[in-house]
This record gives sequence, structure tokens and C-alpha cells, in this order.
Amino acid sequence: MEKLLKEVLERIKPTPEEKEWEFQISAWVKSRLRRFIPKNVELEIVGSIAKNTDLRNDRDVDLFMLFPKGTSRKVLENKGLEYAKKAVFPHKWQVGYAEHPYLKADVEGCDIEIVPSFKITDIKEKASAVDRSPLHTKYILSKLDEKKCDEVRLLKQFLKRIGVYGAELKVEGFSGYLCELLIVRYGSFIELLKHASTWHRSAIDIEGYYTEKEMRQKFNTSLIVIDPVDRNRNVAAAVSAISLSKFILASRAFVKKPTESFFFAYERGFSKTEIEKKMRRRGTKLVALVFPAPKVVPDILWPQLRKAANSIVKHMELVEFKLFGFDFWSDERKRCVILLEFSIHKLPAVRKAIGPSVVYEKDVGSFIKKHKNAVEGPLVEGDKVVAVEKRRITDAVEFAKMIMKKPNSYAIPSHISKSIKKGYVLVDDDILKESFNEFVDSYLSRKEFFIKNLL
Repeated sequence: MEKLLKEVLERIKPTPEEKEWEFQISAWVKSRLRRFIPKNVELEIVGSIAKNTDLRNDRDVDLFMLFPKGTSRKVLENKGLEYAKKAVFPHKWQVGYAEHPYLKADVEGCDIEIVPSFKITDIKEKASAVDRSPLHTKYILSKLDEKKCDEVRLLKQFLKRIGVYGAELKVEGFSGYLCELLIVRYGSFIELLKHASTWHRSAIDIEGYYTEKEMRQKFNTSLIVIDPVDRNRNVAAAVSAISLSKFILASRAFVKKPTESFFFAYERGFSKTEIEKKMRRRGTKLVALVFPAPKVVPDILWPQLRKAANSIVKHMELVEFKLFGFDFWSDERKRCVILLEFSIHKLPAVRKAIGPSVVYEKDVGSFIKKHKNAVEGPLVEGDKVVAVEKRRITDAVEFAKMIMKKPNSYAIPSHISKSIKKGYVLVDDDILKESFNEFVDSYLSRKEFFIKNLL
């Protein structure tokens, strides 16, 4: 185990040269910013680079502009962006949105985020969510030595491999700060995994602000990790049930049979012919709804895409089509895909409506009145009245097209609703004529690589 983790760490820890390059880029951006910001605005690097928990080739820097308390929110947002744009010129930039706008720029291959925030020394002074970040950096630096920073790196790489690293809404997983706190709590990567293997509604409070009962009453989630610098915040709130479940199972599997495959994926080739074979073997009907990606940030796109897919599945099942599975994907720039797999995609022209037992006089009367124009009946089967009705919808492909034409009638979220009207439907082999075969192959080949270790 020790030899394995040492070898993994050698591959994931940033080289001295990489560190030096990142700090040079950071120093350049800071020097540029100082030409434009007032003297009372401070600059501070936060995030994994500042805390020495970054991974090799991450190449991103979080730089905060700390405005003094009393600065208006409008000045912070408008002036903050103005200073940032001037500083990164002529490099490409775009505005991102969290609780308030910030600037994202690509400076010689390094992703720079310049975030305006308020300078605070106590969480009680917090005016926006991002104000906590410098306090997080200070706290972690006080708790982690070099060895524990490496333990954080191992955890991050492990989570990346199983697909649950990142608190963004696309992933709904473990943030970098959550990783750091888990190592603060358990001391090492292996100790964390041993404990995580047996987690069941786990609650962690490093600074001891609450009893477990109090935590349960305040935060109703499967995993609770109290923020040491803000006792009113659950750092694990973004972790979905599926992400937590994957982590628990992967932890159990690694402790049982530790291998390099828990940290690194090896390229798995695929071909169009192989995908076609997988599709035919399943004997199901694949339907893809393809439409332009709305011009919104990822943290708006992915929740709306997820909600749209769930709503479409719900309406398909309400009219009695049978879904075998579904998934959704976007390149976040040009298009989105909602993939539906049907075990039953065509229905008979008629359906049987089952009514109440004949002993319920009032309900029977209502049923008969409602179905007076039935194709057959109402009639009695057993102790119930039933009616045979003509179906309005018999083909899942045609129903998918109906939904795309009138998305507002099917609870499709606003941004997706506007885009999906411009989309089209593909079925079976026609899906493979598009350029998202990797997504289709990933859906058809789904399995957790670590499950076999649990045998």
C-alpha cells in the first residue's frame, strides 16, 4: 500500500518547475492589477495553489481582490470587473457568475479567476459567500503540513478517477476544500477510506460546534461536514446521494484490494461498429433529443439539463412507455443531448382504464360519467368497473417530437425550453452519424470499475 501511494504521488504532485511557472503567472497578473486598483484594495491568492494541495497539470489560479468593508456592492462588482479586464488584456477573458460576477481568463495556458470580494477577519462580517475563501485558506494552512497536503492530493486524484471530484452542479461531488477538511479530520487518505467504508449518514464537526443531534436537526443531508470558519454552513451540501454512494463503495473496494487503477484510467478505445453491436445486443430503442446549448454558465446549464431529462422521462412513463435508462450530455458550447433508451417504445391503439370497486357507488358514478365515450365499456371485470379508451399517444419518437415543439407544456426549464424547440430527434443508427459517439459509448458501457474488487 505504502509503495503504491508513493508511486501515485510522484505522478500527481506538481513539479518544482510547474509551481514556479504558476507563481510567475500569478505575479504577472498581480503586478498588472496593482496598476489599476486603489491602494486600499488588497490582493490574495487562495485555493489549492495557496494551500499546497494542487494536482499536477491543474494550472489554475484563484486571485482575490479584497475590497475594504463599507465598499458598496455595486462598486465591488463593477469596478472589480473593470480592473480585472484591464489587468489581463490582451488575453482572452469571460465573465463568470457565482453570487456575484468574477473574471475568468486564460493567461499563457493558465486559468486565472479574478474574484472581487470583501476583506473580512471574522465570518460575522461576511457580505457574500466568496468572502469565506481567504479564511478557508488561512484555516487549512494552520492544519496541514507537507505530508498531509500530499494526502489531500491522493484523495483528490482518487475522487477524480471515480468521477465525483468537484462541487459544481455538473458533478455534485466533493470540493477541494471538503477534501482538505476530510484529511484534517482523519489524518490520512487511508484512514479516511477506512472510515468512509462504513459511513451511514455521517456527520463531522472538526471544531465541535454542535452535538450530532443538533447537526441532524440543522442539516438534513446524508453527509454533513461543518465548515470550521462558518458554523452555519455544511461544506458537503453539494455531494449528491449517488456521488456519496460511489465514494463509499470505492473506498471499501480500495481498502480490500488497492491498485493503481483507482487513480488512473487507461484509454479505452471504441469504434462505431462496436457501438452498433452493443445497441443491437440490447434490443432496445435508442432515441436522442439533440438541440443547441443555451448561452448560460455551466452551473445553470447542467441543473436545467438534468431537470429537463427527468421531466421528459416522467411524462414518457405517465403515458405508459417503459424506459430502460436515460442520460444527458453537453459540450457546454454548441449542443446538448438527452438520450432515452426504451424497452417499450410503441403502445397499442387502446388502453384499459381501471375504475373503482362496484361497492363504492359515488366513485363508480364518477368513473362512468368520465368514460361515457369509451371505445368499449364501461364494463365490469371482477369487482371493478373498467373502460377501454383510445390512446392519444402510441409512439415514443413522435411524443419526443411533441415535447420538443411545446416544451413549456412538459415542465422543461426556461433556458432548455428555448433551445430544445430548435432541436431534432435521432433514432438508433442515425444517432451514430453525429459527433457524440463517445457519450453514447459511455452510456452503453456503464459500469463502476471498482465493483469487482468487492467480490
